[in-house]
Amino acid sequence: MNRKNIFIHQQIIPEYRIPILNKILDKYENCYVIYGNSKKNSSLKNGKKPTNKNYLKTKNIFLFGKQNYYLTCLFQLLFKYKPKIIITQYSPGNIDVFLFYLLRPFLKFKLIGWYHGWNRKKNYSPNKTFYDKLRHFMLKKADGVILYSEDAKIILSKYKDPSKIFVANNTLDTETYTKLREQFHKTGREILKEKLNFKSKYNLIFSARLEAEKNPKALLRIYQLLRQKNSDISLHIIGSGSLENELKSIVKNQNIENVIFYGSIYDDEITGSIIYCSDLMIIPKWVGLSIIHSFSFECPIVTFDEKCHPPEIIYLIHGKTGYNFGKYSDMEIAESIIKYLLNETLQAEFRKNVLEMVATNASVDKMIGGISEAINYFSTTK
Repeated sequence: MNRKNIFIHQQIIPEYRIPILNKILDKYENCYVIYGNSKKNSSLKNGKKPTNKNYLKTKNIFLFGKQNYYLTCLFQLLFKYKPKIIITQYSPGNIDVFLFYLLRPFLKFKLIGWYHGWNRKKNYSPNKTFYDKLRHFMLKKADGVILYSEDAKIILSKYKDPSKIFVANNTLDTETYTKLREQFHKTGREILKEKLNFKSKYNLIFSARLEAEKNPKALLRIYQLLRQKNSDISLHIIGSGSLENELKSIVKNQNIENVIFYGSIYDDEITGSIIYCSDLMIIPKWVGLSIIHSFSFECPIVTFDEKCHPPEIIYLIHGKTGYNFGKYSDMEIAESIIKYLLNETLQAEFRKNVLEMVATNASVDKMIGGISEAINYFSTTK
C-alpha cells in the first residue's frame, strides 16, 4: 500500500463542500475523503453521493447530549490505507483526534488540523478556561494546521511555528457561480425578475438556515421599518430550520406584506437567480458562507452584529462590499438601507467591489492552494 496516501476526514460532506473536495481529489490521486452520517435532527446533511471512488463513507457514532461529540469509525480504513498525512476537522468534539494522538507514533503519519483556529466571540486565551487550555493543547499536538483566514494565522502564530500554519480561505464553488452569473447577465435582471415573479422594485433576500444563531426575527423587525419608508419592497427568504413556522406565524399575525418563503432550495441556478435579482442580502447575525454565495451573484450583504460571525466575515468591508450595522439603532439601519436602495451609482460600485473580493480572496483556487501547500509541505518532510 502507498505510504504517500492522504486522508481528509470530515464528519459529513455537505453539498457545498463536494466541488472543492473533488478538485483536491483530482489533484492528488492518492487522496481519500473519509466521512460518516449526520447527527439525527441536524440541519446539516450529506450532499448527493459523490461518484468519485476516493470518497469512503463509514459510520459516525454520536455521544449523548447537546454538544456535537462524535467518533468516526475509520480505523479499519486507517490500517488498510496507512496514510502518511491525515487532515481532520480539528475540534474537541471530534473524538478521533485524541485517538490519532495515540496511534501517530506507531503508524508514523502527520496530523493536520483543519479548523477556525480561534473563537471570534472571544479573544484567544490559552490559560483562561479549560476549553481554551484544551484547544491550546490540540494546537501544540498538531503537526500542522489549516485555517480559514489570515487573521487567525496572525493570532496562532504567537503560539505555533508559522511555517506549519497554512491558510485556505473558506469559500464555495465560485467557478460554477461565475458561469451562472454570466448567463444571468446575458438574460438581464429585469427579464429574470419577471420570470421569478418579483413584484417590487426593491428586493431583499435572506438565504441561510432559519435558526436562532442567525437572528432572523431581527430581519422581520427591520423589514417592517423599511416598508414604512417605502412600500415598494419585498423580502425573499430561502432556507428552513427550527424557526421557520414561528417566522411564518409572525408574518401572518402581524400582516407583514410581500414576504416570500421559499423553503430550502438545492438548485444553484434557481437560488443564484433569486440572489442576482436582489438588491441586498441581509443576515442579522452569524454570517458564514452565505457571504460568498451572495457576492458571487453581485449582491452585497448586510449584518447587524459586530462580532458573532465565522471567519468569512473578513470579506465584508463596511461601506464597500456591504454594511455591518452593529452599533446602529433599528431606525438608523432602516434609513441607511433606504439610502443605499435609492442610490444606483452606489449599488453599481458595491456590485463591482463584491466581485473583486471573490476573485482576489475567495476563489476556489485560493482555497485549494492553501490546502495543497499543507499537503506538499508534509509530503516532503520525514
